[in-house]
Amino acid sequence: NISTDSKPADVFFLYIIALCYPFGSALQAISLAVVFIGFVFRFFRQKTNPFHLLRGPLVTATFCSMGLIIWNIAATYINPRNDFRDTVTYFLGYCPLIFLPWFTSAGRGLTSDQMERFEKTVAVVVFLWGLICFTQGLWPWHLHGISFVLGGLPRSQGFYSHPLTLAYAGLLLWPYSIRRLLSRPEGWEGWALSIGVALIIIFSLSRMILLLALLCLFLNLPLLVAKKIRIWLCGAILCFLAITAISQNRVSDRFANLFRHENPENFSSYFDDRLVFWQAHALMILERPILGHGVGLDVAYRRYYYERLGLADFKRQYEAHNQYLQILTAGGLIGFAFFLGWLMSIFQLASNQ
Repeated sequence: NISTDSKPADVFFLYIIALCYPFGSALQAISLAVVFIGFVFRFFRQKTNPFHLLRGPLVTATFCSMGLIIWNIAATYINPRNDFRDTVTYFLGYCPLIFLPWFTSAGRGLTSDQMERFEKTVAVVVFLWGLICFTQGLWPWHLHGISFVLGGLPRSQGFYSHPLTLAYAGLLLWPYSIRRLLSRPEGWEGWALSIGVALIIIFSLSRMILLLALLCLFLNLPLLVAKKIRIWLCGAILCFLAITAISQNRVSDRFANLFRHENPENFSSYFDDRLVFWQAHALMILERPILGHGVGLDVAYRRYYYERLGLADFKRQYEAHNQYLQILTAGGLIGFAFFLGWLMSIFQLASNQ
C-alpha cells in the first residue's frame, strides 16, 4: 500500500523479510519470528484492537490457514500409526505465516519514496542472488553449514538445501518481476530484478518451474505490452527457446532425459520418478481419505506404501512433490477443504487490489 506517511518500524520489518529471503528456511524462519514478535509488540504499544482488521477475504484466509494447521495436528493424534508428537514446534513454525498478513494490514503503508528505495534494494539483492546461482551453474559449489564446499549437484541451489527449493523461491518472485519490467521498462530495477530471477530459475534446472515461468510470461504479455512490441517479444523468446532446444546445454539435457530409454535421473522403471511419488501417496490418500494421516510422515512411515508398489529398494521414497496430494495425504478431504478456502481467499484478495 502507498501512503502519505509510514512509521520507520514498518519499513524495518519489510527489509528484514526481504533481505533474509535468499538465505534458506532457517534464516527465513528467524526473520519471520522477529517480525511477528515486532508486530505483536506494536499492537500492545499502540493499544490497537487487531480484531477489527479481520474483514472480507482476510477473515477467510486467517480462518482457513489456522484450521488447516490445527486439523493436521488433530489428524496426527487420531492416526494410531503416526507417532510424530513434535506438534508444538509444527504449530509455532506456521504461526507467523498465518498471522503476518493480518498484522501487516494494519500498517500505514509505504510512501512513494520508501517504496522506490525498497524496490531498488530488492532489485540489487535479487540480481546478486541470481549471479551467485549463475556461478554455481558453471562451477558447482554450495554451503554446508558455514563451510564453502566445491562440487556437489550440477544444479544451482543458492543458499538453499536443494535446487528445487531455490526454484520455488524464484518462481514466487517471477510474476512480480515480469510485471515490474513490462509495465516500467525504462527503470533499471525491473531489468535487474527480472534478470536475477531468470538466472535463479534457469540454473535451478527444474523442468516444471521452467515451464510454469514460461507460461506466466506468455500470459502476461497480452496484458502489459502493446501488440506490435508483443509480436517482437514473442518472436525473440521463441528464437531463444529454439536455440536452447537444439543446442547442447544443461537445460535441453534435462528435458531430453525424459525421453531417453535409460534416464540417468530415474531410479525406477516409471517414465519419471515423480509418478512413483504420486502413486505411493495415492495409496495413502485412499487409506484415510477423510481424516488424513497427519504430519511428520517420514521415510519410515512412507516405506510401507512404496513396498506395496513393489519398490522396497527404491532410493527415492520421497514426499509427494505435489502440494495438493501432500495436503490430501496429511489432512484428508477436511484439510484439503481448508486449503482450498485459503487459496480462494488469496485469489480474492489479489483481485481486489
